[in-house]
Amino acid sequence: MANAKFAYYFSDYRGKEKRAHDNLRFFADALKRHGQFFGVFRYKFDFLKNNPRFTDLSLYYLYDHLPKLTAEQVSLLESEYCIPFSTVRMMTVVSRVRYPNISALPSDMEFAQIVASWVKFFKEKKPDVFICGLMDDYVGIIGMEVARKMGVKTSVLFSGGVYSGEYLLADINYLPAFYRKFSKKELAFASIKATEGLTASKVMNANISKVFSKWFDLTALWMAPKMISAIFTSIYGYYFVIPKLERKMWLSTFELIGRQTKYFVRSQISKFYFKEEPVAGEKFVFFPLHFTDDAAIVTAVPFLNQINAAEELARSLPDGWKLYIKAHPHWKCADLKIPDMRRLRAIPNARLIKYDVGAKDLIRASCYTVVINSTVGYECLALRKKVFTLGNFYPSDIIPHLNNPKDIIALQSHKFDWVKISDFMGNVYLHGVRCPPDLFAFGSLNQEIANQLADAINEFRKSNHKIGPRVW
Repeated sequence: MANAKFAYYFSDYRGKEKRAHDNLRFFADALKRHGQFFGVFRYKFDFLKNNPRFTDLSLYYLYDHLPKLTAEQVSLLESEYCIPFSTVRMMTVVSRVRYPNISALPSDMEFAQIVASWVKFFKEKKPDVFICGLMDDYVGIIGMEVARKMGVKTSVLFSGGVYSGEYLLADINYLPAFYRKFSKKELAFASIKATEGLTASKVMNANISKVFSKWFDLTALWMAPKMISAIFTSIYGYYFVIPKLERKMWLSTFELIGRQTKYFVRSQISKFYFKEEPVAGEKFVFFPLHFTDDAAIVTAVPFLNQINAAEELARSLPDGWKLYIKAHPHWKCADLKIPDMRRLRAIPNARLIKYDVGAKDLIRASCYTVVINSTVGYECLALRKKVFTLGNFYPSDIIPHLNNPKDIIALQSHKFDWVKISDFMGNVYLHGVRCPPDLFAFGSLNQEIANQLADAINEFRKSNHKIGPRVW
């Protein structure tokens, strides 16, 4: 046990919040019960400098190991250890804001240097497990791809599952990682519990909704001093503290202000677009929209445009059917560009549903649902309703994958194996680590939750879980 090695990538922007420091300490202490802990950082954050809380940890700073490279070496590192850099470049929100000005994004040389630093780390430390999250972060994305190419087992710490306020381990392809064996009886009982939780009318973690609502309310008086303070802190950090390379990785203060303002304006304007109610007796397919700046879309399925997908789905439905399109209830269309709202409204057989209409009511009344990487998929399974996915967060033998929205035409008669699905739901439930709502809403851990996560990661390490090819 003492020889096990765990590498944990710290993906925060600057790691300013005490919550992030506490999470690191909790997680390091939890993993050190099972072996060696290595913390991987892009550079030495301020909170790590001369801080006695972290002097005992083995830490690696990627930017301290960026080598000088020739053009040939850049090409070799890209082909041997990563996916195409042109693809990586489009896998963060930064790229979506700055494109087509790619000069403001990392160059191939800079990407290759980061690849080389990760290769050096994995070769020197030889971790048994690489631990990260679902990241909107160039350096972390590259780290995952290098780990895949070098055969390092990777555990993605995922927020979400069949229970609100749950953490779940996923593999490098974002699929739930099952590393424990359970009896049929245990799985059946757990599947019932999962179904009860997913079909309950009560919102199990209302704190998350409150956090999002406050975040968008720019008119609230209490927001003004916080916003002013945040602006000055952000300017100082972005232009005077972080390494120059980091400015290509993260949005600037003024880009963030612009984005937040657009979020506020769009969330107000969207009410004039997403205002329809379901029509009793109407045949329809439910298509829940995702937050377009979420890593579950930008990073996990970078080639997918959900507006195009909605248009194609609508064209693939039987005559007389409608496509019910509903925005994410937390984001309230803040992420949707106004031209995209117009495109959705222009779909002749679509209804833009008010975002306060319950998703479960729509699932029950629908002919079937199409998701991308939404946890709505779990709700469909719990309600024993047909569901298909355009994403990669569900096994294809549980929720059929659509490579193209038009594939739905051939799959509408697909027979679901509800016995296998019940086992899957039971496994997800039993592999989940549940977190107190107040902690989960803000991404905080305590030592008990960190210990449970570390125990799960160690079991994952000892399992025979295989590293599969990259799934888009």
